[in-house]
Amino acid sequence: MAGEINAETTENLLQARRLFEDIYMISAKQKSLLEAENEELWPLETILELLDERQKIINLIEKLDYLPTPSSDQSLSPNQATGQAMNNQIMDEIQALIKNIQTNDAICQDKMQKAMPVIMNKLNKTRENKKAQLAYDQGEVLNSAWFIDQKS
Repeated sequence: MAGEINAETTENLLQARRLFEDIYMISAKQKSLLEAENEELWPLETILELLDERQKIINLIEKLDYLPTPSSDQSLSPNQATGQAMNNQIMDEIQALIKNIQTNDAICQDKMQKAMPVIMNKLNKTRENKKAQLAYDQGEVLNSAWFIDQKS
């Protein structure tokens, strides 16, 4: 039974590694999107979509039971020892991915913090344009009103 648990743990670890690789790719894409010197050129909608995608992956990771439980039995069979070594290697890879993700996140967070005034200005302009568009669109509804002349 311990071999089955070990195989299940290994499969969960491999799945977790794939998910962390996906998060790393997203963080690298976010970092590359923020490379433009002019913050006005940043594709904010794309960045927000990437954040949503990343959150979905994080939710999957949280549901995944990938952390191996320490073995209390000191005398592991050769197969179990090999499985344990493989699990340890996968955990090391996951930890390296997490460090790389954290590095990318720190760079992105620093850039976004510095660009916050420009981003807020862009958002405010977008809101104003949206309000103007709504007011303009509603103007057509008012044009369909009828005027009745009661003087005659």
